Amino acid sequence: MRDREKWERTLKLHDELGPLIRAYLKHTFRIQEPDVDDMMQETFEKVFLNLESLRLEPSEKSWVFSIAKNAALTYLRTAKRVITNYGEPQEYDDDDENRSSLLGNIDEAIAAADKMEEDLCMQWCVEKGLAKYERDYPHALCPLLVTLFELERPIEEVAAIIHRTVPETKKRLKQCQKEQKRYKDYYNEYQQAHGLETLSWLVFYLKSEGWDRKQIGEFLNKSDAAVAMTLSRCKQKLMPYLEKCLADY
Repeated sequence: MRDREKWERTLKLHDELGPLIRAYLKHTFRIQEPDVDDMMQETFEKVFLNLESLRLEPSEKSWVFSIAKNAALTYLRTAKRVITNYGEPQEYDDDDENRSSLLGNIDEAIAAADKMEEDLCMQWCVEKGLAKYERDYPHALCPLLVTLFELERPIEEVAAIIHRTVPETKKRLKQCQKEQKRYKDYYNEYQQAHGLETLSWLVFYLKSEGWDRKQIGEFLNKSDAAVAMTLSRCKQKLMPYLEKCLADY
């Protein structure tokens, strides 16, 4: 593999997984800036140097996460810090009689890190699956964008959810709001015009945010039965996209 090809592939992995890796280091291992920046750099330098071996790995995501985890654990051991009760790392002294018990907590940190890795990769799969879904059903984007705007979500968060830049998100939102004005009962009339798939992404998002069927129904001006049917169809439509990602992982 040529260096240019390796560099492009490393940048692609950094763009896709970088935010998750950073959250993984900060929230699981409680590593603070600027150390987390150093570990991010170390992680993707090792990715670049070892890309040829990736051909033998079953998953890019798990491979990159394992590099980041090893970097974090090396940092904790070298700095003589361990995670206690999943709180702030605690320093220990070589002569401290409690050193052995403190070091034992590294196993707990590894277990917590593995769980965090699974959760973050699931999140990554959901985001990627929804992005692919939107390419197949482009009309599914507007109901989600309009709703996120009404829920007063920051534009940066909205951009991350739909995998767009902030300027692209603002432009698309304006287009959706302009189209929204053509409908009196927006969600129901939009669905009638473009198909049930147009609400699947929105309903999936609201459900993932903890909304129950009654809350979703009141927000969309739909009956409980209609929401239940939409959720069922949503699962049928979205699961193939998520299953493919999870199978790769």
